[in-house]
Amino acid sequence: MRVAREVYRQPKLAPRKSGNLTGRGVALACRHIGQGESGAELLLESEGNVRLVVGILDVGTGVHVIHKQIVAEVLGVEPERVFVQVADTNRAPYHDGIKGQGATHVTGQAVSRATQALIETLRARAAVHWGVDPARVEWKDGQVWLEDGKTTMDLSRLAALAPGEPGRGYAYYDGRERPREHIFQAMVCDVEVDPETGQVEVRQINTFHDVSVVINPLSHQGQIEGGLIQGLGMAVCEEVGLEDGRVTTLSLGDYKLPTTRDIPVHQTLLVSGATQGPGPFNTKPAAEHAITPVPPAVANAVFDATGVRLTSLPISCEKVYQGLRSR
Repeated sequence: MRVAREVYRQPKLAPRKSGNLTGRGVALACRHIGQGESGAELLLESEGNVRLVVGILDVGTGVHVIHKQIVAEVLGVEPERVFVQVADTNRAPYHDGIKGQGATHVTGQAVSRATQALIETLRARAAVHWGVDPARVEWKDGQVWLEDGKTTMDLSRLAALAPGEPGRGYAYYDGRERPREHIFQAMVCDVEVDPETGQVEVRQINTFHDVSVVINPLSHQGQIEGGLIQGLGMAVCEEVGLEDGRVTTLSLGDYKLPTTRDIPVHQTLLVSGATQGPGPFNTKPAAEHAITPVPPAVANAVFDATGVRLTSLPISCEKVYQGLRSR
């Protein structure tokens, strides 16, 4: 909130058209972190690569890339050596559906634990081969090391020790293992309103997000921007029309979605919070959270510009026009 306040106190934007009104609104949001259940299986293959078997689908957010990164980081190998297999429900580890930030948080924890389980399997295998207690075997940089720091085996050699069964790690994670947690966002929105028509133009959005470790910055920012655009549609244009109990918005010609021309100038600031997240490496999610503050920030900006307080969505030009005329 302190960071958002600094932006809020900056001079407002000048109107692009003479006679138009400009306003600035701020909104704070708090949302719980989603929970769920997921399993993951990691298999060491004969050539020394690893195959991750999961039941979660990638619906466009790049979750499998993130899962590869988790495996690579825990194992200490390059992501190019990790391959993801999405198996059918008869073969894949259990997954209760992609929803509510479950891709990185829930399945990510299962993936991290499955990787640790594979490491323990390989440490035990190396200990048998060397004839030592497993406590004397360490894992570092994608290899097992004897405590002398000189004797080592990489993944290819470990796989060769057991032809036909190179190695397996399995884990299951239930998000209810931890108490329900929350993360926070703030948003500052600038609008320009034409008082003759009630038309609202969202000109600028600054968004502030409570984060911890970010595994994949590109995917993380994509989630934030996608949520912002979805929230913008909810705020100013998307509406299901009903007449005599029937839906009248039957196509995208009737149901208005924001296009690239509607996207305002926007800036994201990631603020490291005081708490750690529940995901692998203490990550925090960034999906639905990005949507939540958009409508109230737009509504507050319209109120600041016009003095019209709207309490229903979308904030259409008709509603603004009627509000201006009824003052």
